[in-house]
Amino acid sequence: MEDSGLITPSQRDDFEVLINAGNASAHRGWNPSFKDLDPLIGSLEQFITDKFVTPQLRKKSADGVAEVRSKVPQRLKKKKDAALSAPQGGQK
Repeated sequence: MEDSGLITPSQRDDFEVLINAGNASAHRGWNPSFKDLDPLIGSLEQFITDKFVTPQLRKKSADGVAEVRSKVPQRLKKKKDAALSAPQGGQK
């Protein structure tokens, strides 16, 4: 997964601990405390949020902004701005 860019080296390290903790709990009778579980669950939650939740929220926000963009009235030029943008040589 790391080689294909799906996870970072840090996430790989976290997953190794998660997998080893799960195996130790299931096969070697390790009974982790809540203090031990909290950072493991936090890491997994962060990964899920980063990979699945945040991209959907960004897309929804971008789609909403694109929809509103066409509804926002354009700024009117002030006389001073219009005079500055008028062609030179006395033409307006």
